[in-house]
Amino acid sequence: MFRCAGSVRFCCFVLSMFSASFALAEETTAMPEQLAKFALTQAGDSEKGRQLFRSEEVTKCLICHRVGSEGGAIGPDLTMIGGKFDRPHLIESLLEPSRQIVEGYRTSSLVMNDGRILNGIVKPKSETEVTLLTVEGKSRDLLREDIEEQKVSDVSLMPEGLAQHLSGDQFADLIAYLETLRPEGRGKPGASIHGPVRVADGYEVETILTGLDGATALEVLPDGRILVCEQTGKVRVVENGKLLPEPFVTLPVDSSWERGVIGVTVDPEFPEVPYVYVCWVAADPYPHHRVSRFEADGNVAIASSEKVLLVGDNQQKMGGKVPNGHQGGALHFGPEGHLFIGIGEQTAGEPAQHLDTFLGKTLRIDKDGGIPDDNPFLNQTSGKYQAIWAYGARNPFTFAFRESDGLMLINDVGGKFEEVNRGTKGVNYGWPTVDHGPQPNDSQYSGPIYWYPQASISGGDFAPKEFSSKWEGDYFFADFVHGWIKRLDPDHPDQVSDFAAGLRRPVDLRFGDDGSLYVLLRNAWVIDNKFAGGTGSLVRFRPTASDASQTSRSSGVELDEDSTDSSAGDLPAFKIDTPNATYFLEKSGAGLSSLIDQDGNDWLGFHPAAKSGAAGEYRGFPNAVYKEGGNFFHAMNQATDPSSTRVMEHSERRVAVEAVSGNGEWAALYEFFPNHLTWTMTKMPPDRHFWVLYEGTPGGEFNADDWWVSSDQSLPQVMSVNHEGDLPSPEWMAFGDHQQDRVLLIVHHEDDEHADRFYQMQNQMTVFGFGRQGINRLMESVPQTFSLTFVDQPNTQKLSARALELIEFHKSGREKTAQSDSK
Repeated sequence: MFRCAGSVRFCCFVLSMFSASFALAEETTAMPEQLAKFALTQAGDSEKGRQLFRSEEVTKCLICHRVGSEGGAIGPDLTMIGGKFDRPHLIESLLEPSRQIVEGYRTSSLVMNDGRILNGIVKPKSETEVTLLTVEGKSRDLLREDIEEQKVSDVSLMPEGLAQHLSGDQFADLIAYLETLRPEGRGKPGASIHGPVRVADGYEVETILTGLDGATALEVLPDGRILVCEQTGKVRVVENGKLLPEPFVTLPVDSSWERGVIGVTVDPEFPEVPYVYVCWVAADPYPHHRVSRFEADGNVAIASSEKVLLVGDNQQKMGGKVPNGHQGGALHFGPEGHLFIGIGEQTAGEPAQHLDTFLGKTLRIDKDGGIPDDNPFLNQTSGKYQAIWAYGARNPFTFAFRESDGLMLINDVGGKFEEVNRGTKGVNYGWPTVDHGPQPNDSQYSGPIYWYPQASISGGDFAPKEFSSKWEGDYFFADFVHGWIKRLDPDHPDQVSDFAAGLRRPVDLRFGDDGSLYVLLRNAWVIDNKFAGGTGSLVRFRPTASDASQTSRSSGVELDEDSTDSSAGDLPAFKIDTPNATYFLEKSGAGLSSLIDQDGNDWLGFHPAAKSGAAGEYRGFPNAVYKEGGNFFHAMNQATDPSSTRVMEHSERRVAVEAVSGNGEWAALYEFFPNHLTWTMTKMPPDRHFWVLYEGTPGGEFNADDWWVSSDQSLPQVMSVNHEGDLPSPEWMAFGDHQQDRVLLIVHHEDDEHADRFYQMQNQMTVFGFGRQGINRLMESVPQTFSLTFVDQPNTQKLSARALELIEFHKSGREKTAQSDSK
C-alpha cells in the first residue's frame, strides 16, 4: 500500500496472496518492527531492488502495479512514488498494507445471484457493468443486476506479513528501488532528500507513525502522549504510537501557504491543570494569528472551552510579497511560567522594526492572556502590543528554553543566512535593516550565536540528561531543506556537530521525558493548500545504550557469599549484583539459577521441582556437562551431580568463582564484571565432550513475544524458527522479548566449525547450545570462553560490535581493560 492523492494509503506491492513461496534461500520470519528499523537506516541496493520488484517468482509486483509503461492496474501507478513519499512511508506501506486504504482500492466481496462469492477490487465500467480486478492480475466484467450484495472490506488485497519473508537486505533493496521512482531534477527545496537515515554512533531511529496532513509542530506531554499540529486545522493526538482518529480540536483556519495550525503546548502543570494552548491563523473575519487555550478532557478539548488569549494583526493590511508566508507560530512556556509566542513578518520586512504590530516579534503573555508588568516595551506601546518582548526577527520559526538555567534560543529562518539567536528581553535582532548572518553584537542589534547559509532552519530543543549525559544542555536543531539535525554547544557555539541526516523536511523536534528525541517530518512542501496530504511522519531517536542511567548506578560488582535464591527453592547461592544484571550462582550444582535484568525479570526461571521439566528444572546456564561421566555445571536438580565452588577474587571490578566437578575431572571459572559475565571451561578429561547451553525465558516469561537473532541472521526470528549449523565469527546469539528494549547476548569467544543449535522446548523455554548438534556434545578442547550480557535498545550492528568488544576484552587482559568495560 502506498499513499495516494487524498492522503491515505492503499494496497500495493501485491505478492501472490495464495502462494507461500515468497522465495527465500531459507525459511525465515522477521518481525515487521525489526524490518522497519533495518530498512530505515540501511542504504540498500536499488538495482537489486529493481530486479526483486520485477521478479515473477518472488514479489510479482508488476502484476498489480504500473511503473512507466509496464505493469498492471489493480494497485496504484508507482512511477513517481519515491518523489511523493519518504522512506518511513514506503517502509510502513509494505509492512502494514491495511492501515489506510484509499477509496477506489478497497477489496470487495461480491455475492452473486447464483451463490458465487467473488473477491477483488471493483471498478465502475458503465451504468450496467462493473469490472472486477483480482489479485492474480485478471479482470472480468460483471453485470450489476447479477450482483446480489457488495461487501467492502477494511483489509487490503495485500495480506499482512508477506514482506516479512524477505531478508533484511532484500527489503532494504526494495525500498531503495522505490525511492528512485521520482521526477528528474531537484524539485522543490527538500524534495531531493532520500536514502537511509544516518544517525550518530550510539543512537537508533525508528518510525512512530505516518499519514499526517501538512504537519507543522508537535509537543510531547509528560505522560508520553504527543500532540501534532496539522496545518489544515486539526490538533491530533498520538497515544501509544497510534494516531487517534478523533482530533483533539478542529479549528476554522486559513491554511494557505504557511498559515494554519502552527503551534501547540500545554500548561507547565499539565495534566493537573488541563490546558492546551494553540497558535493558529484564523480565517474570519480576516486572516490573523490567534492564541487560544482549550481545556482537555482526556484526548479531546471540551466543547466551548476555548479562551482566546491573543488576537494578531489583520494580515490583509500588513503587506508582504507573500503575505501568507513567514508566519512563525511556535509557543512555549518560559521558566517563570510566562507564555512566549514567535510571529513572523509575513514577508513584509519593515514591520519587524515597528512596535505597533506583532510582525517579526517574540511575544510574552501570562497564562490567562494578561500582559506581564515587566515586559520591556510597556511605555512605548499600548494595548495588546505591550506583549512584545523582542523584535527585529524575520521568521522566528521556533525556540526552546534550557531547563538548567532558562537559556532561550530562537531559530530565525534566514534571508541570506539561517540564525540561532539568544532570546533576550528587549533586544532588536535587526531585520530587515541588518541582514541575517555574521553580524556583530552591538548596542543597537543582537547578532546570532550561530549562522549558516540560507536553507530553512526549523525545530530546536535542548537535550536532557536522559538522552545523553555528555550532551546534556546542548541544543539540537533541524533544517527543513537539508534534512539534517545538528548539535550545538551554546557555551561554545563554534562547536557544532552532525547528529542525523537523510530526513525529508523535518519541521519540528522535541525531547520527551523518556529521553527520546521526537522529530516531525512534514515531507510536503507548503504551497497554498496544494501539498500532498498524508505524507507527514513522526520518528524517534533514542540512545542505544542508556547513557544517563548507567552513570547513576553503582559501577562496581557486589558479592553476597551467603545468599539463597528464593525463586529457585531457596537453594544456597552466591548473589552477584552488577550494573548490568543480578546473578544467582547455585553453589552445589555450580550453575546459574537466576539471571535478573535491571527491571527484575529473570531470564532463566530455574526451579528444582521434580518433573517440572522445561517449566523449571531443565533451565539454567551453562548446563555444560551432560552424560559425560556425570552431569555438571547446572543448578542443582535431581539429575545434577554435585560440584564445589569457591571465591577466587572479590574486588569492585571483578568477582571470580572457581567450579570443580565432584569427580575432579572438570573445572570452570565464572568471572563477573560490571557489564558482563564470562564463563570459561578450564579443564576436561580426554575423550569427553561438552556444550554450553542457555535454557531460559527471554524477558522473564516464555511467550509469543520472544525472538532471537544471531551472527548469521540480520533480523530477529520468532521462536518457532529453529537454528541449525555453525554460527559465523564472531559466534553469538541474542534473545529478546518484543515488549522490552533489551536483549540477552551470548558470545563464544573462540571461532570453531562445530554446529550451534537453537529450538524452543514445549513452548516453555529456549534451548540454545554452542557446540550442539541434535543431542550430541561437540566441544572437545579447553580453554573455551563464553560471555553473557544484557544490551539495551539493540540492533544487529550493535550486537556484533559488543560481541567483538567482549572477545577483545578477554584477549587483551582483564586488568588492563576493566575500566573501559564499565563504559
